[in-house]
Amino acid sequence: MVVVNSSNLKLMPVVYLSVENRSRELSSKLLVACELADRGLTVIIGQQWLLNENLRFSPKGVVVFKGLNKVQTHNMGFAINLGHMPVSNDEEALGVAKSFLMTKDVDPEAGLRASRIFTLGEVHQRELMRHTGLPERRLPITGNPRLDLLRPEFLTVYDDEVAEIRAEHGPFVLINTNSAGVNSGWGSTEEYRNVLIRIGWIDPENEDDNILLEEHLEYDRKNMREIETLISEISTQMPGQRIVLRPHPSEDPQHWIDVCADKPAVTIVPRSDHIPWMMACEAMVNTGCTTGVEGQMMGVRTMSLCPDETRWHSFYLANQVNLRVKTAADATGVLKLLRTGTRDLFAETREQLMAVMHDNIGAIDDRYAFEQMAEAIAKSFPMTKLNQKIPEFWNDPGYLTELTRPDYLREKMTIGEAEIRTQINGLRKAAGKPHDFDIRTLGDSLFMMSSDRGPLGQQS
Repeated sequence: MVVVNSSNLKLMPVVYLSVENRSRELSSKLLVACELADRGLTVIIGQQWLLNENLRFSPKGVVVFKGLNKVQTHNMGFAINLGHMPVSNDEEALGVAKSFLMTKDVDPEAGLRASRIFTLGEVHQRELMRHTGLPERRLPITGNPRLDLLRPEFLTVYDDEVAEIRAEHGPFVLINTNSAGVNSGWGSTEEYRNVLIRIGWIDPENEDDNILLEEHLEYDRKNMREIETLISEISTQMPGQRIVLRPHPSEDPQHWIDVCADKPAVTIVPRSDHIPWMMACEAMVNTGCTTGVEGQMMGVRTMSLCPDETRWHSFYLANQVNLRVKTAADATGVLKLLRTGTRDLFAETREQLMAVMHDNIGAIDDRYAFEQMAEAIAKSFPMTKLNQKIPEFWNDPGYLTELTRPDYLREKMTIGEAEIRTQINGLRKAAGKPHDFDIRTLGDSLFMMSSDRGPLGQQS
């Protein structure tokens, strides 16, 4: 068994931040990266596939993982064997309300391999303490930096894009779908099931797991049918009302393109950044998606559509913190009241729903989560001299500058240095922090960052 032993590691002041999905992860991880660079650390950030492949040629440092499932802990073991120290966020817990589901895909070895696990709030921390047996000091509450981006000062970064969306689409209702189990971007429901087996979410030999999966798939089917009904209801009951539909990044968007082919008032925007679309909409409908949580935090009129009776509705935080309706007809009724100015049920329920939000998620109103996470990561380097020169590892003959990636993975995470610089400038200005960093392109969508006082500034 591979177990991390932080006392024996000799680390360089280097942190590795991998990105799988640009639209969902990159901006928040850039905030963490900049904060780490401000502390004298060098940061390698970019597409996860090339970053992971190059770990064997890279300075021994702290590798930040995005989850605790079987695949992630396997990769932690790989990093440990190379002399790196794993720490981890738990992205999958964001948006989950039920404690047992928070740890459903947490691998038993995660607590043995991750030196620290960053938690969302007290509920999440308490559940991971129970599940892993780890002490509180190894489960620091940092919040999730994705939620920092929802604060007013960061939302201004999207003002130009929001204005462009509104100019093109006018007033619209946004629908965010979340039914990858039955509309799988992996190609089929069977392949989706195989993915869940690989990450450890289900054991195919466990009858309870198989029942849970079938419930999950039926939940997705009902949600899809109700969204399809909602599109028809709005089109019939609210003539002229424009709809924008954002399929979940793990869904196959072609299903929705086909469903809406005869509905000219509906626009499909696959693999798009959700924040500007939520800012631009009049109201947003979801089916238990994390965007429902994010929308409520942003002050967007956010409604959760929960058809039929199933315990799955209670599993997701969006269904606890959004205005909740049972049917497409109910949702259309709420939207009609809003459109006519008769009643704003979103505003009437917001204060009560935000109280539930605060019980579940930390770092909403106080210190930024990206600051708290960077601080927790930096504590992994108590004996390491910061701002020291880093060897030119990128010149190693084995260091790769690109990997062959299918189009699907390229769509998930591809970006150039100029755009990285633009994003950093906008984010750091919004935070009121300096934005002068040294950046070097190491390969396809892979970059090295430091402050001008750090290693790159000392190199010729």
